[in-house]
Amino acid sequence: EVWSNTERRWNVSLTEFEEKAFVDGIRAEGRVEGRLEEIFDSVQSGDYGVDRGAQKTNMSVQEFEKAMEAAGFRIPTRV
Repeated sequence: EVWSNTERRWNVSLTEFEEKAFVDGIRAEGRVEGRLEEIFDSVQSGDYGVDRGAQKTNMSVQEFEKAMEAAGFRIPTRV
């Protein structure tokens, strides 16, 4: 198969674009995970409560507690 220079440039550019989009997506996921872990750690440490943690993550309290436990964090006992 013979490709013109224009076709080759288009193919390379598309591949580079797809790679950049993939890397950007991975970075965004990492930032979200890091933010969640920081919030989970703050709640576990008692810096603020489960209600505030849920609010900061736009989750219901039940969703937040489930996500926090799934990530390996302890939910503090409410007094």
